Amino acid sequence: MPEISIILPSLRQEALFQRVREFSLACPDVDYEIIVVSPFEVKMDRVVHIFERDRKGCIHAHGLAYHHASGEYIVPWSDDASPTVGCLDNMLKFMKGKRDPFIASFRIKNKYHYELSPWRVYGRLYACWACVSRRTLDMVGGYYDPVFRSYWADPDLSLRVITKGGKIGTCRNTWVILQHINDKVRADNFDKYFKPDTDTFISRWHHQYGQGYDRGEWKNFNTEVPPSRWKKLSSCVGSALSCGKDGVRRGVAAVLSRFGILPSEYAWRNPFKIYEYQQLVGGAKLEPSDEVLDFGCGSGRQACLLAKRSRRVVGVDVSPSEIEKAGLYAFRYGVEKKVEFRCGQIEKLDLGRECFDKIFSFSVLEHVPNYEEALGVFLSVLKPGGSLIMSVDSLAPIADNNILEQHRDDHSVLRYFTPQELETLLTRLGYRHVEITSLFTSRYAVRLFERSVITGFNFHRWKKFVAYWRLAIAERFAGASGGGIFLCVRAIK
Repeated sequence: MPEISIILPSLRQEALFQRVREFSLACPDVDYEIIVVSPFEVKMDRVVHIFERDRKGCIHAHGLAYHHASGEYIVPWSDDASPTVGCLDNMLKFMKGKRDPFIASFRIKNKYHYELSPWRVYGRLYACWACVSRRTLDMVGGYYDPVFRSYWADPDLSLRVITKGGKIGTCRNTWVILQHINDKVRADNFDKYFKPDTDTFISRWHHQYGQGYDRGEWKNFNTEVPPSRWKKLSSCVGSALSCGKDGVRRGVAAVLSRFGILPSEYAWRNPFKIYEYQQLVGGAKLEPSDEVLDFGCGSGRQACLLAKRSRRVVGVDVSPSEIEKAGLYAFRYGVEKKVEFRCGQIEKLDLGRECFDKIFSFSVLEHVPNYEEALGVFLSVLKPGGSLIMSVDSLAPIADNNILEQHRDDHSVLRYFTPQELETLLTRLGYRHVEITSLFTSRYAVRLFERSVITGFNFHRWKKFVAYWRLAIAERFAGASGGGIFLCVRAIK
């Protein structure tokens, strides 16, 4: 009989196989079994496979696996979490001698190896990736309650332990690396099960533990609410100081993002990019339920801002180094659960069909050799009635050929667009209601842009605000007859 039964339901074949291999490498000396529930066949060492043809939610799959488990300790797992070396060994040592009812929680890092805060509900610690003995489960009424389908079963189990006088503890030297796979499986689960599971959880526990918590918004009772402003500030400052010299910038960013100050377009150095972002997004009518694609996301700054105003953002870029930066940026500002970054050419990525409400592209198309093919892909992934909102380089007011050539060489620009050719192209591809407006038409914008090309757009951190406000005022009173440095495009599928 194995000491530990790891319960691992999965709908992602490749991710599941990877997790099983990781356990064999990370914990070779531990006597464990992995109970897998999946709609595909699994034949691997130490795996007990249960075939489930019809999807009934992951909590139902956990229940099936638990009935086939034979270990003394149960470890619920997921296919988006990687074990680390020695995690099961250390957990077993930690569990020995603990008085039941008791649940031990693993510590969690994201894929960039930053530690995530312990998860809480109604201000109480709960265990998501956990280890629990069969004796504890017998004392609190069993494993995950099948009344839940996909969410809230783990905090429900923890509250049952607390209600019985038990404790939730964290094993300090066991780690889980959370991968956060944001795909259609996750999105479908959220759409189908999150709200009913949330309502079930609230109706069961709010009267007992919910005093002082707003039951109308799940985020409010899934944190310590309501914290005082001074307590919130001291917590942020403490986390910033604990980062050490190399992490001061990250700590300050955590403080500012906790208060909603960051991410912000005003943190960017380039006043042209600040104004461009505001003009594109300001008229886009983003909804909290929108699924958004950011084409050419770069380091992810626009994607993270869009995530604050939408349900989910997928950022695409061809540069692996930029995608790596984007993931760090998203984590730094606390939006990593709402954004997904994909590396590759858009025509070669599997983004699905008719799955995005809006597509944004900020001055990217002029760098793309096969831009017509990219615009065709946009049309296939947009939902009917969805919007394409993008900016492209035109540089129509720039008369100096030396400036044009330097800008082309410095920024790898393949072509400059005119309003006529863009409108013709988009209409031919099948877009409707194509609107093209000129951006940066004022004399001040032209002079500032020419000077910036020569200096490499090297704006001072604070003086850039002066340039931005002068730019915004000049643009407000400028006409659009002479054409603009950028073109803003809006089109409907």
